Amino acid sequence: MAFLNTRDGQFAGVSALLGFDSPADGRGMVMVDWDGDGDLDVWMTQRTAPRLRFLRNDNHSNAHSLRIRLIADKGNFHGIGSRVELTDDQGNQQIKTLHAGEGYLSQFPQSLHFGLGTSKTAKSLKIRWPDGSVDQYDQGLNQGYWLASKGHSKLNPIQRQSAPIAIKPGKAPEHTNADFKRLIPHSPLKIPSISYMETNGDHAQLKLKGKRQLLIFWATWCGPCIQELNHLNTHKTRLSNNGLEILALNVDNIDEDAHLRSNTIQRMFRRQSWDLPSAMATKETLEIVDAIREVILGRQWTWSIPCSVMLDENGNQIALYEGSPSLERLESDAKNLFQSGPDRNHAVPYPGNWYVAHYPEDRLAMSDVLFEKGMFSLLEQYMGSLEGLTASDQARAAYICRKAGMEAAKSNITLGIQLTQQALNFNPQETETLYALALMHQVSKKYSEAINGYEFILSMEPEHTRAMAALAWLLSVAPDENLRNPERAIRLAKVACNQTQNKVPETLDTLAAAYAAKGEFSLAVEAAEKALSLLPESQQAISPIFHRLNMFRNRHVYILNP
Repeated sequence: MAFLNTRDGQFAGVSALLGFDSPADGRGMVMVDWDGDGDLDVWMTQRTAPRLRFLRNDNHSNAHSLRIRLIADKGNFHGIGSRVELTDDQGNQQIKTLHAGEGYLSQFPQSLHFGLGTSKTAKSLKIRWPDGSVDQYDQGLNQGYWLASKGHSKLNPIQRQSAPIAIKPGKAPEHTNADFKRLIPHSPLKIPSISYMETNGDHAQLKLKGKRQLLIFWATWCGPCIQELNHLNTHKTRLSNNGLEILALNVDNIDEDAHLRSNTIQRMFRRQSWDLPSAMATKETLEIVDAIREVILGRQWTWSIPCSVMLDENGNQIALYEGSPSLERLESDAKNLFQSGPDRNHAVPYPGNWYVAHYPEDRLAMSDVLFEKGMFSLLEQYMGSLEGLTASDQARAAYICRKAGMEAAKSNITLGIQLTQQALNFNPQETETLYALALMHQVSKKYSEAINGYEFILSMEPEHTRAMAALAWLLSVAPDENLRNPERAIRLAKVACNQTQNKVPETLDTLAAAYAAKGEFSLAVEAAEKALSLLPESQQAISPIFHRLNMFRNRHVYILNP
């Protein structure tokens, strides 16, 4: 982007006027007076063809400029970090600092360029060097190129040899803006199974048909949608013969009764004489499309229609269109996209040759987005469909599932268990995941499974403090007396208390419950009193530990409700 200072505290975007609006993927930039005419030209590198662009600044405003090069006598020879203040003959002041480099993947000459506008001279120049010393020049500098040597009282002009510029202007590659946007992933994107609602109100999952499919999202009030569906309805046989099947998904009144929605859609189909397969989108349908776009672009978007998604024969997303793509575009994409392995050329605006290897497919990018959106049920289904992950991807998948399981368990313990079990499918020996699963079994009152889970953790990691304390708790207070083992609970709780230096109230509370389960109430009271004393005074009277302490004082055992 290029901005023009309008001198009223605002800036105006002028990218299109100056040639900065190319759709190519720009990266580094160098601003330099390449042709020696006193204004700054621009070299740009781009990730896609053309790899290198030169934007020559042919400024016809007759504005003036002054350029300063700094030299120190030793050490920091180029004066990097120096601060230069220039005041022109009209009293305008500019301040610049000399940097070793500036901008992302960019660089600038080791000199400072000052635009003077209508002024022809600099009235004064002040240089504050990195060591704190200051040189002041009040000689009145004409426009041009000057050398400032540290400690010298006078600036010297630098004569630049004039030579014709070696490069010749060329015609910029043509790029015609379409009436629609087309987003292509760098590899076919595996997505969750897309659900929708049939016109009879039944929920359904999108089925593979051995052909590529185009899902079109439309509304009855959307004029461009009606035009697109009219066009596709006319040419549906042609598209089908070219391997592309269509499904029109209506987005009207998502929260409305299914039968009311269906009646509205069917009336529209009769009125327009459409003969296209149709169904109704649900919130989940739209969330999946949101996720697709976020995976491709790395950011969320605002819904607009018409919008369509193209899927390959395996149900992977290969294109997303915003607006109405032409029939020729759809036919070409259906025929050519990803038909011969990784293919990036279709995703760039200009032709060219790639000099870097194809980016490997990120098979967990969709997983990350589903997690961030809180779509845990879809995430569980999606993760279960992944096969052939590398060892590093398996570790990452296990981490995503464990995080999602812990979040999902807050409102849906069953789903939380399913996701956590999915994490163990990717990494069966991860003790943190095993602990989370055992804890979820405990919360859902599956005490036998929880005990088995804690036992398994301790068989792999005997000093796992939390598993030890959790097991001791259930061996002390489980509703089923066949699960209780007070003697072992006391041994485990003592070790856990020692590991935590008797400073964790919950662990001391577990030891108290174990003593009480064995009938040693005086020791139970002592441990419970210690646990209670570690809590803030304002919390002691409302703590469950206080309730259990009174039970132990009355020689009652604490048992969980079944």
